[in-house]
Amino acid sequence: MPTHDPDFGRYGPPQTQGPDPDPGEPKDQAGGKPGELNHALWLWYLYFQPKRFFEHFATEPSFVLTALCAWVFGMSGVIDRIEMQHTQGRLSMSEFGLSQGWEGYAALILAGGAFGGLMHYALGGWWYGKRLEWCGVERPEKRLVRRVYLYAAQIIAVPTVLITFTDAMVYNSPVEAMEAERGVWYMLFALFPLWSVWASYRGVRTVYDPPRVWRTRIWFILLPGVVYSMAIVVFAVAAFNTQLLEPPRLSRTHVFQNATFSFEYPGNWWLEDDPEADPEFYASVEAMQDAVALFYTYESSFLAGENLSQTLADLEQWTGTRRQESPCNKWGPLRGEGVTALFDIEGKPYRLLVLVASVGQGRYVEVREVCLVAHDGVAQPGFDLIRSTFRVAGARIGGP
Repeated sequence: MPTHDPDFGRYGPPQTQGPDPDPGEPKDQAGGKPGELNHALWLWYLYFQPKRFFEHFATEPSFVLTALCAWVFGMSGVIDRIEMQHTQGRLSMSEFGLSQGWEGYAALILAGGAFGGLMHYALGGWWYGKRLEWCGVERPEKRLVRRVYLYAAQIIAVPTVLITFTDAMVYNSPVEAMEAERGVWYMLFALFPLWSVWASYRGVRTVYDPPRVWRTRIWFILLPGVVYSMAIVVFAVAAFNTQLLEPPRLSRTHVFQNATFSFEYPGNWWLEDDPEADPEFYASVEAMQDAVALFYTYESSFLAGENLSQTLADLEQWTGTRRQESPCNKWGPLRGEGVTALFDIEGKPYRLLVLVASVGQGRYVEVREVCLVAHDGVAQPGFDLIRSTFRVAGARIGGP
C-alpha cells in the first residue's frame, strides 16, 4: 500500500491544477467498496485505467512504490541493452556468463537496475519536469514529477522484466533465451512503448492539466511517439541485417532424419515445408543469407547424367541464364554426376550446385545447393556441416 511520505508536509498538497474529480462519481469497485481502489491491482489500473491510477496513486506519496518502479525501470534498461548488443554481435557469449547459467546475468540485472533506476529518477525526472514547465506548469514539485514519470514507464519495464523471469524458468541460459525462436505474439512488445506514451500523457493531464494544451500534446505524445517509433524501426532493421550476416550457428545444431537420409544443420537455419512433397523423400533447409539446401530421393529408369540434365533444364527454364558451369562429382559422402554453375535469378547472381548420386538399382539421391553469391562465404560453414554429417539410411531409399 502507498505509505505516507515524511517529506510530504514540507512541499504541500499534490499539484492538481485541473478540476477535482466529482466526489459523487462512482469509482472502480475492483475488490473494494464504491469509491475505493484495490491497491494490489495498481498495475491493472495503470494499464487499463490510467486516469484513475494517476488520480489516486501518483498523488499519494509512496517511497516503496517509487523505489520499486525506479528499480524495475532500471532493470528493463539493462536487459534491453544486453539483448541489443548480443543481437548486433557486439557482446561475447561468454561475457558475464551469458552462455552458461542465469546467476551472473541476474546479478548484473539487479545491480545495473539499481544504478539505472537512480539515473532515471534523477535525470529522467529532471527532463520530465522541464517538459512540464514548457507546457505551462509553474514550479512542478520534483517528487510528484518523478512519480508520474516512473509510474508511466512501468508499462514498458514490467513486461520486459517478467519475460526475462519467465525465460529463466524455460531456458538453460540467457543466450539460449535470446536466440530462441519467438512467435508472432512477441512482436506485440513493440506496442508497449507507444502505450506508455499515452499513459504518460494521461498522467500529466490528470495530475497537472497543463494550460498549454498543444504544447502538452507535442511534448508528451507527438515527440515521444516519433522517437519510440524510430527506435523500433531502427532496432528491427538492425536485427534483420545482423541475422542476414550472422554466420551459421555451429555451436548448437539441429538434426533432421527421415526414412531415407539424415544430417545436421546450423541452429539458426530452419526446415522449410513443401506440402506437395513427401517428407520421407524430401528435405529443404534454408538460411537468412538467401541460401537453401534441398534433398530428394527417387526412383528413375534413366542414368544419373540424364537425370542431372533434366534437372538443369528445368532449373534454367525457371531461373534464366546459366553460365560458368563446371563439373562436380562429389558432395559429402555422395559420388555421382553433378555441376556447379552460376544462375541469374531476378537479376542477382546465385551459385548453384546440383549432384545426382546412385544409391541402389534405379534409385537416386539428388542434392541442390543454392546461395546468393554475395553471401556465399558467410553460408559455406553451414553447407559444410550438412555435407559432413549427411548419411543415407539403409532401410528404404526411393519413392513412387
